[in-house]
Amino acid sequence: MDRIQKQSALALLIEQFGDVTLATDAYTLAEEDWYDNSHAHMDGQPRPCFNFDYPLSQWLDDEEQALHSSYGYWRELERQEAIEALRQQRKMRNTYPNWQDIPLDYLYAYYTGFTFSSSAGFYFYTPPLLMWMFKQDELNDWQQQHLDTVFNSWAFNITYSSQQYDLNRKLRNFSDKQLYTLIVLLKLLPNLENNISEITMVLANYRCSRLTT
Repeated sequence: MDRIQKQSALALLIEQFGDVTLATDAYTLAEEDWYDNSHAHMDGQPRPCFNFDYPLSQWLDDEEQALHSSYGYWRELERQEAIEALRQQRKMRNTYPNWQDIPLDYLYAYYTGFTFSSSAGFYFYTPPLLMWMFKQDELNDWQQQHLDTVFNSWAFNITYSSQQYDLNRKLRNFSDKQLYTLIVLLKLLPNLENNISEITMVLANYRCSRLTT
């Protein structure tokens, strides 16, 4: 992809998704990633106690200790916010209200969150992923590997949700025009290790099903 194609793709992405924000009732990607191991969010939803022998206060203490010790897993900015959110039993604040400011290392640190995110979360974190996909020429080999990992996680959730007939759970917030734009942008990406054609077909079928219902 040459420079003009890259600039055109990014301009189209911003035109269609520039005003997308994270809904107030949605969780951040970091918190959804944390849910993978803790089976509850910072605000205690759903209630994180699996039996009466494990009181909420003990669970909160254990989770805070886990956050303090997970130095290779959490970025420091999100770690401190997560500890405060856990103490106050509230959702984590979104430290990147503008998705264009989301760094690649944030997406890489918490890519498992795509699996647990709601449609609102998936909607907000899809544009920054695409933004970085079109900035691949600015990345070193290590960053490129990170981007591949993030994209594969995102793509897996598209294909798996489709197989489970539950794609609406991830894509409900996208407008028809945004779905069309998403397909157009994905087709501009090199179809190397990532099976772009399968993903675009799934998205096209989903879009058609929405138009006919």
